[in-house]
Amino acid sequence: MLGFAVRKRIDQDKLANIFVNSLIEVVENGFQDIVEMIKDDTAFVTEPTISENARNQFLLIVTVGNIEFLRESFNAFEVDEIEDSIIEKFASIYDMEKN
Repeated sequence: MLGFAVRKRIDQDKLANIFVNSLIEVVENGFQDIVEMIKDDTAFVTEPTISENARNQFLLIVTVGNIEFLRESFNAFEVDEIEDSIIEKFASIYDMEKN
């Protein structure tokens, strides 16, 4: 259902833009909250040390998880195309080349 609605309203480039920009915003605004939740978790014997640099790794985890959600709404060919656009957007943001 979501896939049909999204396909009707926006193309893959716009979807990739929304996807990338939203994830970056969520990670920038929510990373510290996640760090505090992890540090406050009583499951750890000692408090974990999480550096500010871990924000980038967290963004990768969130990105991969959300790409998996795309697979539930689009067919495999569409996801591959959207994924390529997402990679191109991230490469552009981080001044890298898509391999």
